[in-house]
Amino acid sequence: LDVPDLDRDGLTQCAEALAGRHDFRAFQCPDTAVVDRVCTVHGARWTQLQPHQWRFDIVADRFLYKMIRNLVAEQLQVATGRQSMDCFVKGLTGKRRQS
Repeated sequence: LDVPDLDRDGLTQCAEALAGRHDFRAFQCPDTAVVDRVCTVHGARWTQLQPHQWRFDIVADRFLYKMIRNLVAEQLQVATGRQSMDCFVKGLTGKRRQS
Protein backbone atom coordinates (compact mmCIF):
# COMPACT_ATOMS: atom_id res chain seq x y z
CA LEU A 1 0.00 0.00 0.00
CA ASP A 2 1.59 3.28 -1.09
CA VAL A 3 0.26 6.23 0.93
CA PRO A 4 1.89 9.39 2.29
CA ASP A 5 1.89 10.84 5.80
CA LEU A 6 0.14 8.26 7.93
CA ASP A 7 -0.03 8.46 11.71
CA ARG A 8 1.90 5.37 12.82
CA ASP A 9 0.40 5.52 16.32
CA GLY A 10 -3.11 5.67 14.88
CA LEU A 11 -2.47 2.58 12.75
CA THR A 12 -1.00 0.74 15.73
CA GLN A 13 -3.98 1.62 17.94
CA CYS A 14 -6.41 0.43 15.28
CA ALA A 15 -4.58 -2.86 14.79
CA GLU A 16 -4.41 -3.46 18.54
CA ALA A 17 -8.14 -2.74 18.89
CA LEU A 18 -8.89 -5.55 16.43
CA ALA A 19 -7.54 -8.27 18.72
CA GLY A 20 -10.26 -10.38 20.31
CA ARG A 21 -13.80 -11.44 19.47
CA HIS A 22 -15.90 -8.79 17.69
CA ASP A 23 -19.03 -8.40 15.61
CA PHE A 24 -17.70 -7.23 12.22
CA ARG A 25 -21.07 -6.50 10.58
CA ALA A 26 -20.01 -2.85 10.12
CA PHE A 27 -17.05 -3.99 8.02
CA GLN A 28 -18.68 -6.62 5.79
CA CYS A 29 -20.20 -6.15 2.36
CA PRO A 30 -23.78 -4.89 2.95
CA ASP A 31 -25.28 -7.36 0.45
CA THR A 32 -24.06 -10.52 2.15
CA ALA A 33 -26.41 -13.10 3.62
CA VAL A 34 -24.05 -14.17 6.44
CA VAL A 35 -25.91 -14.51 9.73
CA ASP A 36 -23.02 -14.92 12.19
CA ARG A 37 -20.76 -11.89 11.86
CA VAL A 38 -18.60 -12.55 14.91
CA CYS A 39 -14.92 -13.26 14.21
CA THR A 40 -11.97 -13.70 16.54
CA VAL A 41 -8.85 -11.78 15.57
CA HIS A 42 -5.71 -13.39 16.95
CA GLY A 43 -3.41 -10.59 15.85
CA ALA A 44 -3.13 -7.62 13.50
CA ARG A 45 -0.30 -5.25 12.71
CA TRP A 46 0.93 -2.61 10.29
CA THR A 47 4.49 -2.73 8.98
CA GLN A 48 6.17 0.19 7.25
CA LEU A 49 8.16 -1.22 4.31
CA GLN A 50 9.44 2.08 2.91
CA PRO A 51 8.71 5.74 3.68
CA HIS A 52 5.32 5.61 1.94
CA GLN A 53 4.69 1.85 1.76
CA TRP A 54 2.79 -0.10 4.40
CA ARG A 55 1.61 -3.67 4.80
CA PHE A 56 -1.31 -4.84 6.94
CA ASP A 57 -1.23 -8.38 8.37
CA ILE A 58 -4.13 -9.99 10.22
CA VAL A 59 -4.76 -13.48 11.60
CA ALA A 60 -8.29 -14.54 12.55
CA ASP A 61 -10.48 -17.59 12.82
CA ARG A 62 -12.40 -16.41 9.74
CA PHE A 63 -13.15 -13.36 7.60
CA LEU A 64 -16.34 -11.87 6.20
CA TYR A 65 -16.72 -10.83 2.56
CA LYS A 66 -14.83 -7.54 2.00
CA MET A 67 -14.04 -7.30 5.73
CA ILE A 68 -10.30 -6.78 5.24
CA ARG A 69 -10.75 -4.21 2.47
CA ASN A 70 -13.11 -2.22 4.69
CA LEU A 71 -10.91 -2.57 7.78
CA VAL A 72 -7.90 -1.24 5.87
CA ALA A 73 -9.90 1.68 4.47
CA GLU A 74 -11.24 2.62 7.90
CA GLN A 75 -7.83 2.37 9.55
CA LEU A 76 -6.41 4.67 6.88
CA GLN A 77 -9.22 7.12 7.65
CA VAL A 78 -8.07 7.16 11.28
CA ALA A 79 -4.38 7.44 10.34
CA THR A 80 -5.06 10.45 8.12
CA GLY A 81 -7.28 12.22 10.65
CA ARG A 82 -10.50 11.83 8.64
CA GLN A 83 -12.13 9.60 11.25
CA SER A 84 -11.84 9.26 15.00
CA MET A 85 -10.51 6.22 16.78
CA ASP A 86 -13.79 6.12 18.74
CA CYS A 87 -15.74 5.71 15.50
CA PHE A 88 -13.45 2.87 14.40
CA VAL A 89 -13.85 1.06 17.74
CA LYS A 90 -17.63 1.55 17.59
CA GLY A 91 -17.59 -0.46 14.36
CA LEU A 92 -16.15 -3.41 16.29
CA THR A 93 -19.35 -3.59 18.35
CA GLY A 94 -21.36 -4.29 15.20
CA LYS A 95 -22.78 -0.76 15.11
CA ARG A 96 -22.87 1.27 11.95
CA ARG A 97 -19.78 3.43 11.46
CA GLN A 98 -20.15 7.16 11.01
CA SER A 99 -17.53 9.90 11.05
